[in-house]
Amino acid sequence: GHEQFQPDEGKGKDEEDGDDKNDEEDGGGDDEKAPSPDPGPGPSDESGPAGGFTFSETPGPFALIQYDVVVALAFAACDASYGDLLSTSSGSETPSPLPDPKSFTGRDFYDSFLRTDFEGLFGRVRIDPRTGSRDYTTVPYSVSNFVARDPDAKGTVAFDLITTDLYDGAEKKDKKKKGKMAEKEKEME
Repeated sequence: GHEQFQPDEGKGKDEEDGDDKNDEEDGGGDDEKAPSPDPGPGPSDESGPAGGFTFSETPGPFALIQYDVVVALAFAACDASYGDLLSTSSGSETPSPLPDPKSFTGRDFYDSFLRTDFEGLFGRVRIDPRTGSRDYTTVPYSVSNFVARDPDAKGTVAFDLITTDLYDGAEKKDKKKKGKMAEKEKEME
């Protein structure tokens, strides 16, 4: 494992407060460098799964959106650097090698980003040129309710996630109510 750097380890009261009179008197003290702090658990650290990092087997919507952002920025950089060379095809199975990429300005990059349009992991990725952000009609949204179940024998309460409304692209879709929510609504009628 890694050793943790302890900045106050082995120092007296005066040294802890930053009162290093000896350093001023002798021109800076000894030439040894202080050990750098430990960067924390890494992949080889045995403190937990994957070195203390946890991973979800199923990526959530934020991870998918973040992935789409990285891809959109990469596409914009390629487009700004190569322009129409990437969008035209020679029709041959073996593409000709691309020339060296050209330098581009921030304006070139932003203009390319505004033209971004591809099928991402979290729906169609299209940028609204008026706002410079993702076109809201390409992002699926849902409204869900957490409905409590009756406590089990140990008194633990679990919840059902009931999606009541779904906005997928430009269409609004009503989801059928199911489970305990539908049963409770029937009881109320």
